[in-house]
Amino acid sequence: MKHWLRRFLVAIIILVSASLMLNISESRPLNLIAMALNVILIFLIYLWSKELVGRWWALVPIFLFGFSPTVLAQGHGGIQSIALAVAINALILSFLGFLFNPSKLRILWSGLSLGSAILISWEALVFIPYLLILMVFFYIGTKQHYWRALLFILLSGLIFVSLSHLIIYKSD
Repeated sequence: MKHWLRRFLVAIIILVSASLMLNISESRPLNLIAMALNVILIFLIYLWSKELVGRWWALVPIFLFGFSPTVLAQGHGGIQSIALAVAINALILSFLGFLFNPSKLRILWSGLSLGSAILISWEALVFIPYLLILMVFFYIGTKQHYWRALLFILLSGLIFVSLSHLIIYKSD
């Protein structure tokens, strides 16, 4: 019964937050995309908090984020900023997941989320030194190093950015 109740509460928080944003905004397709990105971000926050504090306590961060006045008032309009927040949360979540449970799929997912964050805004290049700092702290704590994997993540992200630019800006 508790498992069902937790899922129900997560769904209610997401749906009520999205419906409040829908009532505030005009129904334009771009606003609906921004609200969908907010819902994805709420789900990513839940996944991350569930790993950190447990399933029931993970409801607190998504409640605080989902009903934040900033998210409710501006969450339907800031497509670039909310998309960057989704990409960076996906990057950090997948990179930390890779550090604790290494796999090729997590390396690829980290590279794709890094590339998409860079595509959304060039300011995401700031997170490359952040990944290096995370890697150094992980090495100090566990004496395991994944420098080749970090290089592959950076290269796959840059290849994703390059291919996307070739597809978008190809000259006919």
